[in-house]
Amino acid sequence: MKPTLKKIRNTSLIAGLALLAVSCGTKEVRNLHAEDYEDRCTIKKVGEKSFRLDESSDGMFDYVQYIDNDTLPMFSFLNIHLNAIYLYDMRTCELLDTIVFQKEGNDGVGALQGYHYINADSIITYQAGSGRIALADSEGHVKQRYVLMDMGQQQAPDQVLPNPDVTTDNPILYANHLVSMGGGYYSESSIETTGRVYTTLHYNLATGKISYANRYPEIYRKWDWGMHGYYRSLNTALDKDNNILISFAADHNLWRYNPETGISDSLYAGSREVKSIKPFSTAPKEYMYQGAPAAAVKAWYETQPSYDAILYDPWRQLYYRFVRFPRADAMKNFFNNKPVGIIVLDKDLKYLGEERFPDSPVGYDTFNAFVTPEGLFIKPLVSKDEDKVTFYQYQVVIEE
Repeated sequence: MKPTLKKIRNTSLIAGLALLAVSCGTKEVRNLHAEDYEDRCTIKKVGEKSFRLDESSDGMFDYVQYIDNDTLPMFSFLNIHLNAIYLYDMRTCELLDTIVFQKEGNDGVGALQGYHYINADSIITYQAGSGRIALADSEGHVKQRYVLMDMGQQQAPDQVLPNPDVTTDNPILYANHLVSMGGGYYSESSIETTGRVYTTLHYNLATGKISYANRYPEIYRKWDWGMHGYYRSLNTALDKDNNILISFAADHNLWRYNPETGISDSLYAGSREVKSIKPFSTAPKEYMYQGAPAAAVKAWYETQPSYDAILYDPWRQLYYRFVRFPRADAMKNFFNNKPVGIIVLDKDLKYLGEERFPDSPVGYDTFNAFVTPEGLFIKPLVSKDEDKVTFYQYQVVIEE
């Protein structure tokens, strides 16, 4: 479970960089390239968009999707209380439809955790912890069911398979019949030192083939990251070539996985301001299985930087990676209101620059951000109006 309100110029750097950063006897994940690249980016707030809520919905959701459609682009979110997807006209912000799904029966899909809206006839739905997805339509009728995995086999003596935990920043990914979902393992385990803890699941709807990939980086196998999801959760997205991109909270690199070839590599995508990240404990697996004390982990989390969501902007051919910075002032106990920055990468995942967002009394909910032709949209952590949900609109400016 994630800790949310509910809850370069050179990209040939491969996985060896992650190892190099921890192989010199240090007790931290050093950023070896913090001073290497020119910062050419600024961000500017250009507006806001607000979507009116009905009496059955609120702004405390964890799953949103922008639905790109030439004639009717839509914003959507999941109302877990109604087990329903709300669809809005992105241009006018008017509510268009509410798709309610049954939890049981012939059209039952369980209690939804997330979805991927392909079109009105094809909506992929997922129930947390089920290992199954359903393909439904906009009337809530189930057209097909797929068994992805037997959850009873998720943890074995010699390996741990991903338990999908889908959210806005770790969504159901879909391309070319392939459904991909991520799920971190939020305990410290001796199995992890063998590299047999996988974080992503890939299922081909056409062939029924399933595969597991993307182990935690070496730094996670080497040290203790506190359990509880603060640093062990992951963020995923598709790149322009439909590769899977993974952003781990404690890793200065992005990981890129090609599901067709099974090849994975890493590319530097760190922040100039993040010189290093210190683990909760440098004693290997000190808090194995039972987990470190929650209060101690939270206090440590607030003293360290961390990387968050990765988003692809196909209209500008840019990538955005969020980063959070330590907070030491009186706002420290305002949950997840660590200062936020954004790292900008070009179409080839080369570093272009970064900038911090201005300090805000309502914070930034980077776990609920999305991109449209109009720009980057981020929800504030705290809403000023219970009758609507508002997103701040930003644009990235790149110096030539």
